[in-house]
Amino acid sequence: MCCYSISPLICICSHHYPSSQVRFVKSEVDAIVNLLRDLPAIVKHLQETTQAELEAVRVNEDEEVVTKSLVASWVQELTSFSFIMSSLVMLDVYSVMLDFSLKTQSDVFLAIHYPDTRNQLVGRLREIAAGTLGTVVVGHLECLGKRQIAFEVTKVRSYSKFPPKPTPPVKLTGCPQPNALRRKISAFQIMFTENLIDTVEKLLPVRPGFNPP
Repeated sequence: MCCYSISPLICICSHHYPSSQVRFVKSEVDAIVNLLRDLPAIVKHLQETTQAELEAVRVNEDEEVVTKSLVASWVQELTSFSFIMSSLVMLDVYSVMLDFSLKTQSDVFLAIHYPDTRNQLVGRLREIAAGTLGTVVVGHLECLGKRQIAFEVTKVRSYSKFPPKPTPPVKLTGCPQPNALRRKISAFQIMFTENLIDTVEKLLPVRPGFNPP
């Protein structure tokens, strides 16, 4: 599964913020956390939704009816190991991106701070690209080894003050063998982070000759 296919699905759990509080990376972290935290309820609701209920939510008669087979495909993706792996890795990687995002949108951030801040970001991303698993992934390895996800929101740094209560477990499909678990996640993390570094270096260059005092 493409790591970016998560984006349409996490939108169903996004929060709406006043414009003065919007932070793109923070909002995406919140959306992923909300999705994983609510995953048991979402999956249960989708599985129990009847075709009659799907037809009843149409806005008008010309709108295409969502079928049970389509809903089943959503459940299949939401409960796939690759989807959950992508989500957990993204939370670890985005913890680094979140620091950069909040710093650069600060009222006290100046242009002279940019080169060092940007280079610190790339340096931290390169550490992640070395393959060492982050705290969010490590905190869920035990349940992933049991072919399930019981999400613990407190494993996410920005949610560390929440009550330490994991969600009910959701069974996953397509899980690797326990002895291959770390290797599988690490390979995805390396690929995802290296692609992200390439994007950062293209979109956030440090111009030659820019030498702030």
